[in-house]
Amino acid sequence: MERVTVVTHWYNEELLAPLFCIHYRDADEIHIMLQDDTNDNTEEICSSYPNVTIEYVKNDGMDNVQALADYNKAIANVDDGWVYIVDADEFMFPEHNEDAQAFLSRQTADVINCLFFHVYRHKSDADVDYSKEPIPQRIHAMEGDVEHKNWFLKPSVLRASAKVELTIGNHRFVGDHTVSPERYIGAHWKQADPEICIRRRLSNKVRHSANDRKKGWGYHDFRVTEEGLRKQLEERSNYPALGYFLEGR
Repeated sequence: MERVTVVTHWYNEELLAPLFCIHYRDADEIHIMLQDDTNDNTEEICSSYPNVTIEYVKNDGMDNVQALADYNKAIANVDDGWVYIVDADEFMFPEHNEDAQAFLSRQTADVINCLFFHVYRHKSDADVDYSKEPIPQRIHAMEGDVEHKNWFLKPSVLRASAKVELTIGNHRFVGDHTVSPERYIGAHWKQADPEICIRRRLSNKVRHSANDRKKGWGYHDFRVTEEGLRKQLEERSNYPALGYFLEGR
C-alpha cells in the first residue's frame, strides 16, 4: 500500500474543515499546521477525525515566507509514501477519478502535478452540505478560460523519499526532480460558495503580512470587497459543469 500524508497550513477554517476531512478521509494522515492564533472551531471539528494530527505554528498573519518554511519542514519529516500539499480549499483526485492507490503504485517520478479549476456555485446548486463529499456539490467551472485565470497547475503530489523543496506559494519546486506525465485534477473552492468565499477572502485581506504586501504576494486579496465578490460570483453562476468532475462518479 502507498502511504499518503496530507500536509496543509490553516487559520480559522471551520467552514472548510469538515469538507476537507471528508474528502481526504482515506489518507493515512492529515497533518494540519494550525496557526496558533486561530480562534474558531477548526480544532474541535478536526479532532473528531481519527487520521488528523494538529501541529500549532506561529505566523505573522498570512506570511508566505513563514508558511513556506513550515511546509518544507513538514515535507522533510515524511519518510515514506507520498505527500499531498494542499490548501484548505483544494480538493484533488487522480484524473478520471482513478483509485489513488492504483495510480500512485505505478508512478516512477518524484512529482505529480495537479490541474486545479476554480469552481463556482451554479444557479441550480443547493446550499453546501458540510456532512458530504465536496466534489459533487460544486462541479461548475470554465475550462481553458485564461482571461479569468480559472485554472492553475501545482506540484501537489510529492514522493516523500525525494525530499522535494517547494518555493513561495507552492507553485514550483527547487531542483531537477522528475515529473510524471500523468496528473491529478482538483476543485479549488476559493470561490465555490458566497458564505465561504466572502468570509475567507475578507479575512485574508487584513491578515497578509507587511512582507507579503511589499512583495505583492496575495495581491488578489488586497482590494477585495464584499460587493465586488458577490458581483463576480453572480457573473460566474452559469458556468458549465466540467467533465473532469463527472468522470467515474
